[in-house]
Amino acid sequence: MKNADGSVSRVLVAAGLLATATALLHIVGGGFTIARPLLKSSLDQESRLVMYAVWHMASVALSSSAIALLIAAHPRYRRRAHDAVVLVGLLWIGFGLCFLGVALAEGATDQLFGELAQWTLLLPVGLLAVWGSSSPSRI
Repeated sequence: MKNADGSVSRVLVAAGLLATATALLHIVGGGFTIARPLLKSSLDQESRLVMYAVWHMASVALSSSAIALLIAAHPRYRRRAHDAVVLVGLLWIGFGLCFLGVALAEGATDQLFGELAQWTLLLPVGLLAVWGSSSPSRI
């Protein structure tokens, strides 16, 4: 899906750059505030290691989808990447909704803009990706 002038998709570039920043924040910031304390926690070894693996899985998902969005922004790849962009967008929306759902289900709405504010980065990437995939005339 090319823009009328064959230029890069500004919407997908924005989604890709925000996704890249989010992935870096997750890897660097989350490494210090989540992964390291998790490994030092009193959880049983199986729970610690599974959660640590899940943290790494999130790192892979965030990083690889950021790369996919940036590649898809190029007019040469946009048509072939359309379905992948939709999938990435829906995943990021789902990731964001997980944080909102956990906060609501666990009565932690006071943390929605604190410890559980990840949704504020995840939802915009997902929405930009879906929007960027929907209509070449708007990107």
